Amino acid sequence: MDRQRFGRCVGYLLILVGIAAACTTRVKYAGPLAAFPDPAPRVTLPMLDPLLKPELSVFGTVSSPGGESTGLWFTLDSGWTAVNVPRDVAHRLKLKEFGRGSVVTAVGRSLDEPVAVAPRVSFGQLVASDVLVGMADHLAVLGQSMLRQSAWEVSWTRGTVTLGASPWQETGAVLGLALRPDVQHQVDWVDGYINGRRASLLLDTGASLSALPAAVADALGLPARPFKGMLTSAAGASAIESVVEGQLRLGAVELGPAAFAKLPSGGDQGLLGLDILSRFDFQVIPGVRLLLRPRGDLRASARERVARWPWMPADCRAVGCIRARISTLDQDARLEIEREAPVPVAAAWVLGCAEPEHAAPSAPLVQLLTTPRLRLPFERIVVELAASAPATVTTRLAFADQLWFRPGAKGCPELEVLDVVALPGNGLIAGGAQARISP
Repeated sequence: MDRQRFGRCVGYLLILVGIAAACTTRVKYAGPLAAFPDPAPRVTLPMLDPLLKPELSVFGTVSSPGGESTGLWFTLDSGWTAVNVPRDVAHRLKLKEFGRGSVVTAVGRSLDEPVAVAPRVSFGQLVASDVLVGMADHLAVLGQSMLRQSAWEVSWTRGTVTLGASPWQETGAVLGLALRPDVQHQVDWVDGYINGRRASLLLDTGASLSALPAAVADALGLPARPFKGMLTSAAGASAIESVVEGQLRLGAVELGPAAFAKLPSGGDQGLLGLDILSRFDFQVIPGVRLLLRPRGDLRASARERVARWPWMPADCRAVGCIRARISTLDQDARLEIEREAPVPVAAAWVLGCAEPEHAAPSAPLVQLLTTPRLRLPFERIVVELAASAPATVTTRLAFADQLWFRPGAKGCPELEVLDVVALPGNGLIAGGAQARISP
């Protein structure tokens, strides 16, 4: 080991290494968590699933001391301090463990995990070296040790994440909000206003739902309703027993009714999660500004969104290289797919009604689940196709009579592609094709 590497490792051993998930309050750390090229390149990465979940994951590779590399889908988590590599992957790559660190999550759960140094972690053309990584169970996380190096942005419209982004101008439809940096934990906070009262919210792209501790929700006088569900984050899933609702404002933007998971943990700060952040394309200038921009039209942006995949043929007339039609079949439906060109990987095509006037209105899923008077619209069909699927595919769609051709709707037989999602691992698909209806 050379003297510079030895000095870094000694520095790491002299500190309590912290990998923070959400509302961390006990972690202290120091020293470089990674080395970056100067200047660092601007890289645009395809997002795994910008529409259905949404899932803010990007593909990266981790290299071993011997030069072996493994590719992983990393959750981009602004509430997590460093990079995390699944423990089994770290062991397979022979990353040397040299200490342990602690994780304290937003729901009060503590984890104790080993830490190591990966010689290289790469996201596209951005290659970081000597990267301090946690090895918590199955987690692959892109955290603040890499995100805080420069501005980064999330475009749900295009289905991309850009690292090293050029800052947007705060004009027209772009709204800027001040971020308050937490230097100790390397995370950022933003002020939201719920029913006109200020609430401090952690900018947490790893959280599926926004959340408030019970003490804050009670102090704000927010009405609660029972809710059986899960708040998922890079640290895992936690059961939610109730949600609270209030009128949310971020800066000058009135977002209207918003639901927050009610956390049993203490504390006086909440989470701003993907259920709210996914309403906007957004950019983060770490420790300085959160910039929000309205998402583009879902249909008009479909071709650009699908084109984020380098393996998608570029010369197809139809978006996503398929045409689709649905017709009634007893209580089910018949879905007919015509492929214009083969695709070399297994993938899922997200289909919507090609006649917008027949489509059901959209709304954030958590509000639909927690507000009984709103109807949950099943407005998308997801069809998974193996790379070997034939040029023409016919498959049965269960319960379509109740979900797609529901009473009062016209059925919408002509479909169009809204997005294509790569299936991790190029998974096997029974019969080469299968379909479902999704919110």
